[in-house]
Amino acid sequence: MRVWLWVLLVAGIAMPVVADHKAPTLQITAPTTSATYATTATSLTVSGTAHDPGGGVTQVTWATDHGVQGVAQGTTQWTFGLTLAVGTTRVTVSAHDAAGNVGTDTLTITVMGQAAQWTLEWDDSNTQGDAFQMQRCQAESCAGACTMQPIATIAPQDRSWTDFQVQSGVHYQYEIAMMLGSFIGPFSNIACTP
Repeated sequence: MRVWLWVLLVAGIAMPVVADHKAPTLQITAPTTSATYATTATSLTVSGTAHDPGGGVTQVTWATDHGVQGVAQGTTQWTFGLTLAVGTTRVTVSAHDAAGNVGTDTLTITVMGQAAQWTLEWDDSNTQGDAFQMQRCQAESCAGACTMQPIATIAPQDRSWTDFQVQSGVHYQYEIAMMLGSFIGPFSNIACTP
């Protein structure tokens, strides 16, 4: 929508002035043009383009849903770096023009924990069973509640076992019990990943 304002010049001639009510357009182009992006990297560069037909982009800013914000380098071609934690972060990038109009684009980034391993050790003098049964659950914290699931059967003479199916930054609780035939003895908590 265009609004025409008339400005009177000293000579008495009226000249039309167009007020800028159109927001700039902005597009995130890297690391993706999609609305979502998944990675294992905790450092990421976000870049893109901005255009304003009404007079030019004056500044590009960004903010995350975790309260981190900043100003990008550049205006029509812009870029900035992010340091991320494991989990999901929503980034909103905004292009500003001289008239105060703002155009935005958003990107939701999911940082997945990198594959890790966790070695468990226990001391059990009971060798009367056929094997040990290891159980594991995933929790928000080591004190959090979760439902245990069997994940491994371990030879009765072993006193350590390595879990290769864990993600860094995630808490896992473990418990172990001796098995004898179809009977599984009482479980004991042995560890929680930090």
